[in-house]
Amino acid sequence: QADDSFGSAPYVPYQRFEELQAELVDFEEIDGLMPQIGESVPAVNLRTSQSEGSMRVVGVAPDLLEGFGTFTLTSGEDVRLDDLLDGEAYINDKAADELDAVEGDELRLFIDGELPTFKVKGIVERGGLAGSVPTLIISLERAQDVFARDGQINSIVVSNRGGELDGAELSKSVA
Repeated sequence: QADDSFGSAPYVPYQRFEELQAELVDFEEIDGLMPQIGESVPAVNLRTSQSEGSMRVVGVAPDLLEGFGTFTLTSGEDVRLDDLLDGEAYINDKAADELDAVEGDELRLFIDGELPTFKVKGIVERGGLAGSVPTLIISLERAQDVFARDGQINSIVVSNRGGELDGAELSKSVA
């Protein structure tokens, strides 16, 4: 078990995800597996000085989004994580409300003495991988860099076959 200095789920090598993915390749009830890093850290909007004491930072693998739906801007346009440049992030509408943030704002995170800053590329609707609490969304690779966890993850999200409601009915057989 990996050391966990942030107080969330323990970290495991990315290889564990690859092993699980191989084990479940023929399991029809699952239509997606997502390795991720999820941490909660303080954040501040540098333009408004509004802060959020527990901003969820989620790093997901852009090439493994099948089965999880899309990230949709509050304007209705679908966006891709691959479109993020270094130093850019999407935030969900809950984070935008809490931080009084708009596209182009810079958000500073406070992580073990480091102060990475992300420019808001867009505001996405909450739900699914975008979360229901204030959330900043970046690629898994960028999250591994920000949290100094190269080659590691701290969760694997499962998408059951079907939509939100009928997919939930499969949860017992998937578990």
